[in-house]
Amino acid sequence: MIAIKISKYELIPLKEGLSNLKLDSTIRYKKISEWQFLLEIDDMADLESLDEEIKDLLVYKGFNSNGNPKQFGLSCEKLIDKFHKFLE
Repeated sequence: MIAIKISKYELIPLKEGLSNLKLDSTIRYKKISEWQFLLEIDDMADLESLDEEIKDLLVYKGFNSNGNPKQFGLSCEKLIDKFHKFLE
């Protein structure tokens, strides 16, 4: 099992990605404080799928019309960085 600490803001794109992928049974999160959650992933293949989904969300929803990152996009980027520590 892979465990990753994420912030409250990173939870927003994570929930959307999980909803799109229907991976609720193998990827879970639980609150550990007001601002932090623990993401638990059973399968590396599911982490790879979630990583790809978060990248898609970053491309389609992460930037404003001027090409600057929105808060949602910054949260996606942070998640991707955390995922890549395990995917390398």
